[in-house]
Amino acid sequence: MREEASAKAVKTAQTDMSNLSKDQRDKLIKHSVHHSPKHINLMVRHMRGGESFDSAHKLAMREAGK
Repeated sequence: MREEASAKAVKTAQTDMSNLSKDQRDKLIKHSVHHSPKHINLMVRHMRGGESFDSAHKLAMREAGK
C-alpha cells in the first residue's frame, strides 16, 4: 500500500523538484497524496524562493486551497 501511494504521489507532482533537497522532495511526495498538483507546484515555487516547508504550505493553502 505504501509503495502505491508513493507511485501515485510522484505522478501528481508535475514540477521539477531537482533543485530541492532530498528531504524536501521526500516530504513533498508524501504530502502530494493529500493535495492537488496545483498546491504542490505552488509549494515547490515558494520553497525554491527560500520559504520553509510549513511557510510554503500556508502560502499554497491561501493561493490554491487543498
